Amino acid sequence: IEQEAYYHSLFYMILVLMGVEIDLEVLTDKGRIDGVLELENQIYLIEFKYAKAGSQMDRLTDKAIKQIKNKNYGERFLNDSRPRVVLGVGFAGKKIGYKKVL
Repeated sequence: IEQEAYYHSLFYMILVLMGVEIDLEVLTDKGRIDGVLELENQIYLIEFKYAKAGSQMDRLTDKAIKQIKNKNYGERFLNDSRPRVVLGVGFAGKKIGYKKVL
């Protein structure tokens, strides 16, 4: 988890330096969404996963997406008409990967 927090912070810092506002650790009744990025036309629900180098990136990103869906993180935005995009971000050692689901 320590490693995941490091990459989570790095991701956040890059977005902030680019002028993008993102909310982190957004509380829901079923857990915390790692990141919520609200744009004019979409809402991104982001979950980060970390594993040691050599881990399969697909497993990490699938696990992140599964968590967002199983914990129904999108429920928080039911009254918002913007489409929600589920984004699983995986860090395996120094590699990064992502999977997006509309």
